[in-house]
Amino acid sequence: MKIFSAALMLILGFAVLVTWRMPIHNFNLWRLSKNFELLSAFHPVSSKTLLRFSDFGNFGESGGQCGYVIGEFHASQLTKGEIIDHYKNATIQSFRQGEIIPLEVLFLDDGNFTQYPWSKWLSYLHKKMRSPIQSPVIYLLIASSYNHLADGDIRCYISK
Repeated sequence: MKIFSAALMLILGFAVLVTWRMPIHNFNLWRLSKNFELLSAFHPVSSKTLLRFSDFGNFGESGGQCGYVIGEFHASQLTKGEIIDHYKNATIQSFRQGEIIPLEVLFLDDGNFTQYPWSKWLSYLHKKMRSPIQSPVIYLLIASSYNHLADGDIRCYISK
């Protein structure tokens, strides 16, 4: 019984040693998401939020790197040019003190949705919208931050 207890303590100790920093990525994503939500009053009046997503992990960075991505699909009556002009200088505060993240706008009909996580998010949009959207312009507003240390989080070592 003592051998079993010692082995169990060794295994648990190793697990804690390897994973003790893992919750920091969930916390960072939550903070980034809260900062992104502050944009809700900034969107164009004619813009309607369709879906919001957030994710973190290894999005093709080198091994041991973690990235964070927050995004929202919107439908709008504005033209692409008007939407780009509206968001051209828009930023949000990162989860890191003093770091500013610029926003990026992707349009649904521009073919930007072939890579993860955009492809996954687009499939969720299609599932949610059972009928065609009557808005002329659908766009994805994104805030992303890449190349953060994995800190032992296995989710940041496996490329998505």
